[in-house]
Amino acid sequence: MSVREIDFEKENFDSSDENLVNYAKELSGAVKEHESLIEKKESRIEELESSEKKLRNDWASALAEQKRLSEKMPEYIESRAKHVVNNFMLSVLEIVDNLELALRAAESDKNIHMGIQMIYKQTLSLLESKGVTQQLINVGDDFDPQKHEIIEENNSEYEKNKIIEVKSNGYMIKDEVLRHSRVSVSSGING
Repeated sequence: MSVREIDFEKENFDSSDENLVNYAKELSGAVKEHESLIEKKESRIEELESSEKKLRNDWASALAEQKRLSEKMPEYIESRAKHVVNNFMLSVLEIVDNLELALRAAESDKNIHMGIQMIYKQTLSLLESKGVTQQLINVGDDFDPQKHEIIEENNSEYEKNKIIEVKSNGYMIKDEVLRHSRVSVSSGING
């Protein structure tokens, strides 16, 4: 029943209590129906506002995470690249070690020795062009645990912890140790 119909009936009803009670019931039912509809709409509005708030929070979190990842990505890429380069250079250093062994073994044959020497120098030149340098150490230098690795310790004419033999050369990449020099050190002066 529409409001206009209710108004029309209000004008035309007779004053009996029964008509008044019926009119009040109809009016009360219409009010309850509208209140129920309003409650449903308000509930839906609250749901939508809650959903909007959650979406905004999720969006803000996603933006913050994206920003954090964007800031860390260059550092991560640099770290991974450095790791890959270092691993590759260590593999090349194994070749250098083998060339050094071949040079020692081929000392009696000058032609073979010269060929291996050329390859060895070429490999060292390649490493230098990529920032890898050989550690320069001499017999009698002090042992430095930051740059050297002790392979063995022997009595010698040198003081304790002096390098008495270089087993394999160490290498630096820029200012960092790529591979420690493997050395023998003195355990003290022979008595």
